[in-house]
Amino acid sequence: MSLHDNPLKVAQVYLRKGDYKTSSFWASQAFEIYLKDEYRRLTGYPIRRDPKKGELEDIIDQLSKTPEYDGWRDYLPSLRWRRNKAIHPDDEFTKVDGEALIDGAGKLKQKVEAAKNRKVFRSK
Repeated sequence: MSLHDNPLKVAQVYLRKGDYKTSSFWASQAFEIYLKDEYRRLTGYPIRRDPKKGELEDIIDQLSKTPEYDGWRDYLPSLRWRRNKAIHPDDEFTKVDGEALIDGAGKLKQKVEAAKNRKVFRSK
């Protein structure tokens, strides 16, 4: 596995170098990957898009309605806000933003991986 296969790790490397913009780009990629993986896992469906919303906003709204993400209803939109700041070149993005986005993407990754590793027993 190369470093580019792990966007969160790449983000951490750039953050340590003090390059917050590049760090935020990679953290944004990681955040999107984990959100989409989690959506597919929880719904079993391809990602649909409400034409009135952006893709990530729609995914976050749908995840926030699940019991698994009850405590994340404010947290996921705040990460999306930071992600939006990160990918728009004219928006100011600080070290604090970068650290928060990397931390949030890492927490989401842990949650997704933990859920994938749990066996779910369904009654018929």
